[in-house]
Amino acid sequence: MKRLVATLLTVAAFALILATGCGNEAAPGGPTSEEPSADGSVGEPIAASAASAQQQGDKSLKAKAAQTTASPSSLEDESPLYAFASVSAGLWHTCGLSADGAAVCWGNNKDGQSSPPADEPFASVSVGGHHGCGVRVTDGAAVCWGNNEYGQSLPPQNEPFASVSAGLWHSCGVSVNGVAICWGNNEYGQSSPPSDEAFASVSAGGHYSCGLRADGMAVCWGYNEYGQSLPPPVVFASISAGVRHSCGLRADGMAVCWGDNEYGQSLPSLDETFVSVSAGWEHSCGMRADGAVVCWGRNEYGESLPPADETFASVSAGWGY
Repeated sequence: MKRLVATLLTVAAFALILATGCGNEAAPGGPTSEEPSADGSVGEPIAASAASAQQQGDKSLKAKAAQTTASPSSLEDESPLYAFASVSAGLWHTCGLSADGAAVCWGNNKDGQSSPPADEPFASVSVGGHHGCGVRVTDGAAVCWGNNEYGQSLPPQNEPFASVSAGLWHSCGVSVNGVAICWGNNEYGQSSPPSDEAFASVSAGGHYSCGLRADGMAVCWGYNEYGQSLPPPVVFASISAGVRHSCGLRADGMAVCWGDNEYGQSLPSLDETFVSVSAGWEHSCGMRADGAVVCWGRNEYGESLPPADETFASVSAGWGY
């Protein structure tokens, strides 16, 4: 009798494991219900209230983060041994720009987000949720790859760009004439930049975007539940749109952040000056003039603990890393 009970328990446990594994598998090509959105919800953008989205989304997102921490090899590989001019961290993948202009990516590749064109030289590269974009050296055209559920990987043709930025489900670029152009999901107006503004740079975040005007003033558009689209009236040298918060770098090197501050991600040190700053999911990072990186905000997975004995040329804050 004891042997029979033990056998039945073993079979039941094995069946539970199989059921759990099958339930977590996402349909190929589309967004899953476990992935973060800029308003704290998960999955693809929906018009549900922010309160409901946050209550449901934060639980799923934390569970997803715990899963990826327990078995990171399923989504992330170690970065390849290349000499990079810059690097960009996204949701579950990362891309770097090599010295010869080649885009090299690693991490999750379910939608081809880690498979950039091999025969294209890029001047810059930017990583978003499940896609990446780069500015081609030869003609300034924007080239994107990966998930295209909302058209975020279909940049306008015959439009030379000075820079490009990949967001969660949308992308933005600044044309050589200073015009901000966005494409992809536009449920919250994140792909509808002001038409009467000229920009020096643009940053696509969660469900919102921010641009830096020629006079150094920041302008943001799209989702604003946490105040992430309400920049202070400060002259900035650069700007970075995260998931639910934004950061900018003043001309004097001081970092200024606004929006969600649940984990202190919008409270940079007042004792540090930086040459660049990057807003991620629930943390932010800045690079000092000596190449040291300082991060603040959530640190559940060590995302705010950069190596103390390394000097860097650039820094990029991703979703939990």
